[in-house]
Amino acid sequence: MICLELRTMPHVTEKMLCHELIGVLSVYNKPYWLKAQKESYDQFDDALFAQVQTELEYEKTQARVYFVL
Repeated sequence: MICLELRTMPHVTEKMLCHELIGVLSVYNKPYWLKAQKESYDQFDDALFAQVQTELEYEKTQARVYFVL
């Protein structure tokens, strides 16, 4: 789902996940798509890091609320 949100092309996502496509789609999944994979991994890394930072900040605020009460 996150690859969809990051607008990663489906054939690149499938290659990143080591999935094998069938039929006509398998023809388009022969190349390694290295540049596109690197860009997608970088985007995923940034999104994951941002999510972790958000959750850590949330936990800090919850801890402060707990100790204040």
